Amino acid sequence: MKVLHVDTGKEWRGGQRQVFFLHQGLTSLGIESLVAAHPRGHLFQRSAEPKTPLSSRGECDLVAACRLARILGRFSPDIAHAHDAHAHTLLLLATVFNGKPRLVVSRRVDFSITRSPWSRWKYLNPRLDKIITVSQGIKNVLIHDGLPENRISVVHSGVAVTQRPRTTEASLEVRQRLPIPAGAKIVGCVANFAGHKDHRTLLRVFQALAEKERDVYLLLVGDGPLYAEIRAESQKIPCADRIVFTGYQEDVYPYLMNFDVFILTSYLEGLCTSLIDSLVCQVPIVASRTGGIPEVVRDGENGFLVDVGDISGFVAAIGRLLHNPPCYRTFQENCVISAQKFSVENMVAGTVEIYRQIERESRQ
Repeated sequence: MKVLHVDTGKEWRGGQRQVFFLHQGLTSLGIESLVAAHPRGHLFQRSAEPKTPLSSRGECDLVAACRLARILGRFSPDIAHAHDAHAHTLLLLATVFNGKPRLVVSRRVDFSITRSPWSRWKYLNPRLDKIITVSQGIKNVLIHDGLPENRISVVHSGVAVTQRPRTTEASLEVRQRLPIPAGAKIVGCVANFAGHKDHRTLLRVFQALAEKERDVYLLLVGDGPLYAEIRAESQKIPCADRIVFTGYQEDVYPYLMNFDVFILTSYLEGLCTSLIDSLVCQVPIVASRTGGIPEVVRDGENGFLVDVGDISGFVAAIGRLLHNPPCYRTFQENCVISAQKFSVENMVAGTVEIYRQIERESRQ
């Protein structure tokens, strides 16, 4: 079997990380795997050979589609796997010019496709063999939007699940650098500063929490299109001196291991691999009950689920974790158990099974 992976993003986010893990996993299984990615992007720079550069100026870039058609011609994959929306379009265009490999698309967001005729055309295109969603929540959205259930399969995202100690030298170094007093509690979030992550609600939650808890700080890890805007807004609230922004971090684990509670206030969420990272680091979670989040956060077991936008609900759940040590320790133990479900090995095995299924169907 030969598999071509196409990802057009230059950033290093959850999607690129999954392509990186999948490429590694397929290669270790003896499956020929080739990554086509932006030459100046993190995925291309981090991925091992074989890889090939593919830059584009957008999803309807015909020049990029022609380049991709040439890659298809040279590599002759059995399966071409698009890992983002632009790659999805480019592959549909490229297969017009050259070859007809079986087409697979990963979908990592739970936005409805009904608002865009273009999106509906892409996802209902008869040349598309299978859609892999990273959560059942996303699959449910697509079925509700009219896509045939038998064309959609769920494979949860995976991370390198190792039983990390609660503290490491790197996490201790990070703690010493943070402008947070020793002994203070830290609630934190690792997320892209994008609209659906709803950092504005997160600030409101922390303001309400800070009014009750004197020794709690908020640690926000990540960057994104709304980073500067959210940071400016945080300076206008009374507890601004207890909010710390780190910006983008290459390795988030030393920061995560300093969290007492991970908080995520998203109003839309496909799955969020940062939640899985939190489980690996044994950090209990308080998160919105939306999208694929309930597939990671087991309410009352490894964290608490709260209705979207419920400020008091978030504050109460965080308080239950901070002030109930026996409950907290039980949740930590359950985090380790829960994380096993979301291993890289499970993600790779699930994806390979879908590839095999497509191969079997093509021979019938």
